[in-house]
Amino acid sequence: MKSEERHHLHENDLAGILDRNLKKIEPYSNQILIGILVATVLAVGIIIWQRSSGAADAEAWGKFAKAATADEYLTVAEDHPGTNVARWAQLRAGEQFLNQGLRTATSDRKSTEDNLKQAESAFQSLLQGSGATPQVRERALYGLALARETLSNGDTSKAIEAYEELRNSFPDSHLAGLAEQRMNDLKQESTRDFYAWFDRQPRKPEDRPKPKDLVSAAGGTADPFLFGDDVTPERPAHSDRPPSPSAPTRASAGAQPFPAATDAETPPASASSETPPATPPTPDTSDEKPAEPASEPAAPESDAPESSETPAGQ
Repeated sequence: MKSEERHHLHENDLAGILDRNLKKIEPYSNQILIGILVATVLAVGIIIWQRSSGAADAEAWGKFAKAATADEYLTVAEDHPGTNVARWAQLRAGEQFLNQGLRTATSDRKSTEDNLKQAESAFQSLLQGSGATPQVRERALYGLALARETLSNGDTSKAIEAYEELRNSFPDSHLAGLAEQRMNDLKQESTRDFYAWFDRQPRKPEDRPKPKDLVSAAGGTADPFLFGDDVTPERPAHSDRPPSPSAPTRASAGAQPFPAATDAETPPASASSETPPATPPTPDTSDEKPAEPASEPAAPESDAPESSETPAGQ
């Protein structure tokens, strides 16, 4: 058989196979067409979603970069829930609240407690959720431990738990050693006593001297008695402890704003104010009268008679 005839026979067989298959799928042609259309729409949708998602992420990270306060970071987290940007924004909000609370820990109790509780809430919410990266979780655990430690009033158990979780979850972290040290310190009775003492101290803005209080009403001079000793657990601020014997008191100081200078601090008298010798020097000139002194010297204290000598040549 010639090759051309074999080629025609092969084409006829292929055409017959296609014809039989088309007849089999003809009843399902509509469903197949719909499937193709759906697949096409899905592919186009995925492409559009990826592009829009990238644009949304870029916009969210732009807002994150512009945020500066805790409230602004919380706004970013609320506008983009469930995203990596939201988790980082929530972490930064908690750290901002923590920094503000630590900054006013010795001056404003209410502001400190409010900020530290908001920081604790932000860190807890972040740790209880899912999707946070290890770096975010590590920093959130450390912030939570710091907030609980500062809020403790002698009960350091919750802070110890947070430090322990940080150490166990990230044993290779540079914060693991610090967490171990803080755990050991917080277990000491002296540390618990310190936080209990610190919690009892008055920490209100009105308890601290204001700039106008540092000026006396009489002369406008700074009053040194408004400045107390260093605050220690054994010596609370604004205590009723009597002053030490060496410290000046208001009664002994009188109206002076500062203690009077001592003899050692008094500068020596000038040469012009020294007492002149008992016998005045005799001038060498015979034709001229001695020049009269600018001011009469003080009376000498000596046994010499109170008579003035006449210069030679008079």
